[in-house]
Amino acid sequence: MKQFGFSWEERLHTRKEYLAVYREGYRVFAPCFVLYFRENGRKFSRLGIAASRKVGRPVVRNRIRRRLRESFRRNKRGILPCSDVVVNVRGRAAAATFQELQGEFLRVVSRWKRRKQRR
Repeated sequence: MKQFGFSWEERLHTRKEYLAVYREGYRVFAPCFVLYFRENGRKFSRLGIAASRKVGRPVVRNRIRRRLRESFRRNKRGILPCSDVVVNVRGRAAAATFQELQGEFLRVVSRWKRRKQRR
């Protein structure tokens, strides 16, 4: 895997994978999204994004997905290397800039890391 790429293996694909993260994962709330974290026993993190039609039109939802994937791609070394991450997008994300989304993403990830280090 490339250091800064976003390969096929780094994505959650099936409904079963998403449901496992929802059921067994740790949930962290942010104004623009809710992140679910779950250890996956792999040597790399994986990302899944769920944006419902309530968030906006397809153009808006896809823009948010691209921005969140880019935030993950740029900062995946900072995320614990054995986590599945699912992002549930909220409506407020439609008006957020890339910097705001990335800042929120990093804050939530740092909260997850602090929690993991305390255990």
